[in-house]
Formats: sequence, structure tokens, C-alpha cells
Amino acid sequence: YTLAKVINIDINSRMELVITLSEGVIRKVEYKKMVTKQKGARRLANDTKLKTESFIIERELELKEGEVFNKKDYDQTIRNLMRSGAFKNIQPEYKSIPGDPEGVKVVLLIDEDRTAILQGSISYGSAVGVVGSVSLKDTNYKGRGQELGFTFEKSSEDYTSISLSYRDPWIKGTEFVSWGWTLYRQQDEDSDTDQHYDSTIHGGIITIGKGLNRYLRFELGLKLERVEEEDYDGDRTQDYNYVSITPAVIYDTRNNYLDPTSGNYAKLGVEVGQYFGTSVGSKYDYEGSGINGNNDAFAKLTLELRKYHQGFFKKNTMAYRVVMGAGTDSLKYQQLYASGGANTLRGYEYGWLRGQDQFVFNIENRTALNDFLGLVFFYDIGRSWYHGDSTDKGIAKSHGDFPNDMKQSAGVGLRIKTPIGPIRLDFGFPIGDPDEKGMQFFFNMGQMF
Repeated sequence: YTLAKVINIDINSRMELVITLSEGVIRKVEYKKMVTKQKGARRLANDTKLKTESFIIERELELKEGEVFNKKDYDQTIRNLMRSGAFKNIQPEYKSIPGDPEGVKVVLLIDEDRTAILQGSISYGSAVGVVGSVSLKDTNYKGRGQELGFTFEKSSEDYTSISLSYRDPWIKGTEFVSWGWTLYRQQDEDSDTDQHYDSTIHGGIITIGKGLNRYLRFELGLKLERVEEEDYDGDRTQDYNYVSITPAVIYDTRNNYLDPTSGNYAKLGVEVGQYFGTSVGSKYDYEGSGINGNNDAFAKLTLELRKYHQGFFKKNTMAYRVVMGAGTDSLKYQQLYASGGANTLRGYEYGWLRGQDQFVFNIENRTALNDFLGLVFFYDIGRSWYHGDSTDKGIAKSHGDFPNDMKQSAGVGLRIKTPIGPIRLDFGFPIGDPDEKGMQFFFNMGQMF
């Protein structure tokens, strides 16, 4: 109770020492924009007005008017607000109330982060070549804590991706209810496969969620995709649609969603779906190719675990992630677990291994060099396993059973901090694999995990 203070000391008629204490009862909680006044400049009325709407801040407050000020409640309030990623710094002011020696007014001075950004970039990836991208994202849209994003990417290797997404992580007036949606189109040429060389995917997913408390939540998604595939010669191989539901349970105590330095994250997700409208080209005999015209049901079970803690010094963070997945034999090529690339094994091209099972472990040591630049050393191990026969070269090398023939990679990366999360540059090398040599380079937004 850090605001408790002595307001009077007296001796009564019985010669007893009487000490009168003020516990520091919160009469009012205010919040305003943190402003640094320039010398000679006049302060305007809007200088202290926040972009973030009041209900976003109020629902995170653990400090209650009429209660005694408690440092634990204050610290939890700051953690709640900082987790959103919308604020850079929060400082308190405690003001006495004239005529009310017991009361105190708590003022939170809030420094908002820039959450809206238009960004263009040119980068290079070993699998997709030179990539040009344009993205527009706001993680505090109209000050209501909502996320709105648009991304367009085009590469020299015939890769094109466009997506539009929206998410409200906590609908106003509800108890931790969220919802969101994503629409996307992706076209890609995969030189590692014969039958699935050229693929075009149109899809969308809508998700609703309910938090049981601040750290534990349940989500349910509905996903619909249309997939069109051609083989290397340009003859249509396989077209199909699928619809699936994606329930998940998520536990999240990270101190920041965009760039965590402490806390834990766990997600157990299930995808259960049904293929429909499948058509297969007739030029080839697809037996043993991994292609079929079946409209089968399918299922996938995925567990992801993450942990973050301080490393060897104050601005050094250790980060760990494990991903384990298992799926049914009826999975088609695009729904197989893909290992290799920027988000799994960084010493290998994207999707270098594909299968119904997956295990990946990543460890990173992250150092903040200054407010804008970070350095990362990483190690990855894992792979995907395909059980079944296939003549397709993109699947044949994935034959095997867990945990045989694990692949390893290591490397170094740079993180350039922006208002919507770090820009990620990673340079990865395979370890102990005589068939794979050379460096892989990846450019992405956000931490890998």
C-alpha cells in the first residue's frame, strides 16, 4: 500500500499518542496522453487526447475507485495495457484531493505507439526469388483495439499472394469475446513437385473466440478453400474444394503479443474437414502419385508450445518453440504439414519436406542492440513425415516415420523494429546433411514465434 501516509500525530487527553493514517483511497482514475512540451510552444486542448478510446483502457484497469491503492493492482493494470502492443510507455501521477485527506486521484500518462503503417519492401527468398510487397496494417484501428490488414506480394518466381484480414480481440461490452476473418488468394509454382507444380488457392476463414479469463481462451473457426493444381507440363491435375472447422484452446501469458520477452504460450488445435467437388485430369495414371479424386473427410491435430525468459543479461531473451502435428492419410498435398522455410527449418527451402506428421523444435537467443535493431542466433531441428507411397518427387523424399532422420539448421538473423512488429531477416544453414548445402535467406514480418 504505497500511498498510505501519516496525516496527523497527536496526544489525546489520556496522554496517548494518536497517529492518523491515510490509506490512499482511489477516488478517481484518469488517463491522458504523455506530452513533452517544447520550449516556447503552447499546449493545445488536443495535445493530451489519446487516439485509443476510453473503453479499451478502462476494461484493462485493475485499479478500482473507492478501493485502497494497491501496488499489485497497479502493476497488473500496466501489464494488461502493455500486452496489447498499442502503448510504448505508461507512467503514473498521484494527486491529492483538496478537502479529502483520505483520497487520491491516479493519473496514467500514456505514450501511444504508432500502430498504423504503410510499408513497401523488396526482398529475396531462396525459394521464391526477388519479392516485392506492399502492406497496410493497423493494430489499433480507429483507436478501438481492432486489427485491420492488407498485404500484396509478388515474386520473380511466379509467386503471388494477396490477403485482407480483420480481427476484434475483445468485442466492446462482452466478457472476452473476439471475432475476425481473413480472405486470401495465393498462386505459386513449386519446383520440388511434379503433379502439384502450379497451384492456385482461394480461401477464407472466420473465427470467433471466448476468453475464460485473461490468459485462457477457446476459439472456433470455419474455413473454406478452393484449390486448383497443374502439373509441370501445364495439364490440369487436380481441382477440389474443402470446408473445415478449427476448434482450438489457447493459453497465453506473454508480456507483449508482437515482441515477447517473458511468458508462456500454448495452443492445442484441431482441424476436421471434408473435401468436395474433386476433379482429376485424365492424361496420366495417378496411382501412386499421391493424387486421387476422392472426396474424403480429413483431420489434423496440432500442439504448439512456446516459452520466453530473460537470457544472459537484461536486454537478452531466450525463446523456445515446439510444434507437433499428426494428420490422417486422406490429406491432400496442400494440407500436408510443410517443414522448411522461414517458420520451421530455416536451413531448407519452404515446404522441402511434407507429410501427415510433423515435429519441429526452435530455439532463439534474441538481443536488443538498441531501440530499433536486434540480433538473433537460432537453431532448428525437426521435419515432416509422409506415410504412404508416392511417385511425386516432392513427397518421395519425405517418406518415413517419426522420429527418423531429423533435419537440423542454424543461423543468424536481424530484427528491425517497427510499430507493427519486427521486420525479420534470417540466414540459415543446414547441419549434417550431405544432400543440402548453402545458405537460405528469408525476409518476413514479425518474430518467428
